[in-house]
Amino acid sequence: MTKVFKAIFFTYLLSLSWITVAQKSSTGNPNLDQLRSYFEKGMMFQAQLNHMFIDAYTKDTTRTFGEIWIDKNRYKIQLKSGTIFVDGKNSYVYNKEKNQVVISTYNPEEDDYAPSRILYGSLTSYSIKTSSSKNNKTTIVLTSDDPFALFSRVDIDLNSKAIPTKINVLDQGENRIISTFTSGKFVAINGSAFSINYPKSAELIDLRKNK
Repeated sequence: MTKVFKAIFFTYLLSLSWITVAQKSSTGNPNLDQLRSYFEKGMMFQAQLNHMFIDAYTKDTTRTFGEIWIDKNRYKIQLKSGTIFVDGKNSYVYNKEKNQVVISTYNPEEDDYAPSRILYGSLTSYSIKTSSSKNNKTTIVLTSDDPFALFSRVDIDLNSKAIPTKINVLDQGENRIISTFTSGKFVAINGSAFSINYPKSAELIDLRKNK
């Protein structure tokens, strides 16, 4: 996976973190209850994405713009340079410049940045707090002192309708990852949203062991 795609993958991981908070939180916060209900109804989140990765050592900043779709198990990110799509079983990466599609078996256990690290255990090492402003905007803050936790701090901003607008993260290497969502909305799942399109002329590289 290229550096840009690796950084973009964080967005999905972070997004899953607020999905998990919404599903497991018992704070009684109405914003979290609303967020939970979106996924319980089988809806998907769609937004324009402004993604920024700031390297702690070099201070280099990688910016990426695109569109993202997320439900409980799948995600797709559409970029100018191509498309990333994970359906829970396989990952598909289309590189427009190379006109190439790489298909791989998706195995969270073999991925250091796997969603399962957030969904199945990582949050147990986090302290979760919420705060609300006068205009009903909510910030969820996850912090951890555990050296094995993927992130040391995650700030998730929700608007008055419990729509995520920003995720600001500090990882254990002190790299800063900021994902801003504009025109975000929850809508009924559209089958075409979770598919990947590429030219017939594209080279297919299938790395799956059991096809």
